[in-house]
Amino acid sequence: MNQRSPHEYFLLGETLYERGQFQEAATAWRAAMVGGDPIIAANAAVNVGSMLKRTGVLDEAEGAYAIALDHKMEDTSARAGIALAELRAERGDLQGAAEAYRAVLSLKDLPHIPQAALNLGVTAQQLGDLEEALECFRLAAEVSDTEPGRSLAMLNLGLLMAELNSLPQARDAFQAVTDWGDEDLSPKAKLNLGLVHFAMGDTKRARMIWSELVESGHPVVAPQARHNVALLDEGVEKKDGGEWFC
Repeated sequence: MNQRSPHEYFLLGETLYERGQFQEAATAWRAAMVGGDPIIAANAAVNVGSMLKRTGVLDEAEGAYAIALDHKMEDTSARAGIALAELRAERGDLQGAAEAYRAVLSLKDLPHIPQAALNLGVTAQQLGDLEEALECFRLAAEVSDTEPGRSLAMLNLGLLMAELNSLPQARDAFQAVTDWGDEDLSPKAKLNLGLVHFAMGDTKRARMIWSELVESGHPVVAPQARHNVALLDEGVEKKDGGEWFC
């Protein structure tokens, strides 16, 4: 390959990729990763990582994504960090995934903070760090201005609060998701809202919420709400909240 500038190597890689010459494209992008232009280098490293992942060369794919993340080029490095975290999680390396998500959050690249925070929250919860999980779910809900991301973060926050038996906080989280009205997540939050009221001893409020869901005919939530109403009719007494939030 003749000596070219990093930008020319990057464009060559794109051309070769479009022609289906994937190995040659990867070679061109690797050449674009050197030469002193951090923006081009970061983008080229992301492309190399994606190519390697596609072909199953996972160790080297991780390395390429890590290089792109280390360049700290905000959008590009944030995308690389999320891809790196997802790949590590797929390979069972939850600690490594959490580290990558934290690195993305440190970039302060606003468009990627909601996803990174939500995913780090889920990962932290899997690792048993519930304090970090709560912090991340709150952050994701706070900074996200789109659905379903905002509702998903708040729903996760409510479920974790319920698991910790912090029922008033769980109630507030589920109420927020219910009020926001996401087509998929709002009914699920409303079902959980009824469960919180039941666990807190307010069976009248729980019955009202579940009856509304039954009347809605929601294909997923309405049958469970009907089951819960039937339990009330059978005189089921208040249970420990954690049993109801699985």
